[in-house]
Amino acid sequence: MSIYIHLRSFILSSLLLTTSILSAQENDTTSISGDDFFEISLEELMNIKVEVTGENQLSLRETPGIITVITEKEIQKSGARDLVDLLRTVPGLDFVGDIENTVGLGIRGNVSMEGKILVLVDGLEMNETGYGTVVFGNRFMTENIKKIEIIRGPGSAVYGGLAELAVINIITKDTEGAYASTTGGLSNSALSRANAQVGYGTKIGEVKINFSGSYSETNRSNETIDYATNYIDDENGAPISQNYADSSVIRNVDLNLGINYKGLSIRGIYQDHSVQYNYDSGDWVKFGGTYLGAKYDWKINEKLKITPLVTWKHVLPWTYSGNLSGDSHYYTNRNFRSTQKITALYKIHDDITITLGGESYQDQAVFPDDSLVFSNGESSISYYNIGAFGEVAWANRIANFTLGARYDHHNQFGGAFVPRFAITKAFDKLHFKGLVSRAFKAPVINNFELNPNIKPELTTVAELEIGYKLGDNWALIANAFYTDIEDPILYIYDGETFEEDYQNLTRASTIGTELSIRTHQSWGNINANYSFYYNNNTEAAGYLNELDETLLNAFPAHKISITSQINIGEKFTISPTLIYNSKKVGYFYQDEYWENYAAYEYDPTLIANLVLFYQVTKGLNISAGVYDILNQRFVAVNAYDAGYYGTPFMGREFTLKAMYKF
Repeated sequence: MSIYIHLRSFILSSLLLTTSILSAQENDTTSISGDDFFEISLEELMNIKVEVTGENQLSLRETPGIITVITEKEIQKSGARDLVDLLRTVPGLDFVGDIENTVGLGIRGNVSMEGKILVLVDGLEMNETGYGTVVFGNRFMTENIKKIEIIRGPGSAVYGGLAELAVINIITKDTEGAYASTTGGLSNSALSRANAQVGYGTKIGEVKINFSGSYSETNRSNETIDYATNYIDDENGAPISQNYADSSVIRNVDLNLGINYKGLSIRGIYQDHSVQYNYDSGDWVKFGGTYLGAKYDWKINEKLKITPLVTWKHVLPWTYSGNLSGDSHYYTNRNFRSTQKITALYKIHDDITITLGGESYQDQAVFPDDSLVFSNGESSISYYNIGAFGEVAWANRIANFTLGARYDHHNQFGGAFVPRFAITKAFDKLHFKGLVSRAFKAPVINNFELNPNIKPELTTVAELEIGYKLGDNWALIANAFYTDIEDPILYIYDGETFEEDYQNLTRASTIGTELSIRTHQSWGNINANYSFYYNNNTEAAGYLNELDETLLNAFPAHKISITSQINIGEKFTISPTLIYNSKKVGYFYQDEYWENYAAYEYDPTLIANLVLFYQVTKGLNISAGVYDILNQRFVAVNAYDAGYYGTPFMGREFTLKAMYKF
């Protein structure tokens, strides 16, 4: 495996960069985050301002959404290997498998991989525009993250057609100083992961500059699966065994540069994300691309702020390398999206704020040569969308009221209108939220290529949350949800004819509840949550199975996660994690040559992790962890008709991480 070579080169480069930074600073050892081990209280956490729900920022207890916030300190001491470890602890979120050794997200029992959960990094959309996906695993490193905000519910009224079911907003660090970190992992006595990351922030006059860069390489899994199904050796007709330990490498390069001057913010991100897949049609699937954005907060006066925003991205939507067959040309194109947006925030009165805005984007897909054509007969194809949105927020002593709506018109599928209404209020100990929203999933380029008549799916979501603070150190939050999706878009694949299609099915619906209890004490903190969903008379056949009518494909009905950080003195922290998933059901071909497509029940799993964190000196931290202690080998189950067993995660793994802040 080439991890050693790449890592050695990257670490040497990192050390050279760090040395040059320190020389330029004349040995300035300013910490990157001020008080490195600031113990955030429960009161401060519950009242933290949230950006992800709109322009009008409110506290976590009063913002119009069901929100999870993960702070920098929680990320650091958790020992999370990457973003996947953090998201697995969030109520309602779960990972599903897809083809070619990839995984994506689902929420509340609904598969969401293709353009139904929006992922933002510093305000830039990371979803590719061929299918709308964001694949996970060794892609988003944690050392440069300041805060993660997650809307566990619809975000289309604010963010449009890629935010139907949830929004994940990743905010990176913007403080001064430099850091370098490196991580190594072992599983089954073999190197399983290696990564290195550096970051630097400085202020020159009124200009703030922040940079981070990382290289990482890991295996998806160390499992061997004997397929007696669709993986057939053409020479002798024998089933193929897939050894993920030597053919599931994931490589990622990430560069992030931000420049801020007064009200002007400029951001550039480059990602090269390559996934090795164990099938004979090629070597790698590539994702990522170049993401650019600029915005200006123009404060006209104390009451009016106007913010223009422009973004541009060049992305790789499932771009294959290696031995491609002639009918796989859809997987060689490059996609582009440019977006223009303007938002006006006007404070009519101390209690009333109005937000108005407009947005447009242009999508383009281009093949590498003229011999390959899209459905229009050309080697490139384009679409455009225009939208308008508005919202009124009224905060008074009785409650906070939010009423908003968004309308989008796309030149291919037509219009989509999504209103939302919220009522929230925080008292001394008690808070409540009542939310009703419409949302939509906008079809994207490759949806149209397979079905030019595909329509957006429309979702209605009702949510109720009640929270109560038990003294100064305990908080209990409970919420219930109802999700109903009209015309859900689902990928359909016929293993016998090899034909693929996107179709609008009839209806998919889930109801459920999520419970959370957390405590912050002088000795540390505990966060425990439980999430449950139930199939609410779903009619879309692609979501259903005959083994358990209460479940939708790929998702467990019950999930429990417990995370904790226990301080032993001032420098040592123990962080155990438990994640329980009940049984899941999925379909795949269970006989040779694409025969016997049948449901299969996957056993419950209990994932146990343990991380030890130690502050060696003021700037140096080390952590050692063991993940999946019980060697459960979690499988991300395929949620649609692709015929694959699923994507296995790494089994028991030992890691060592070191991070130094200059």
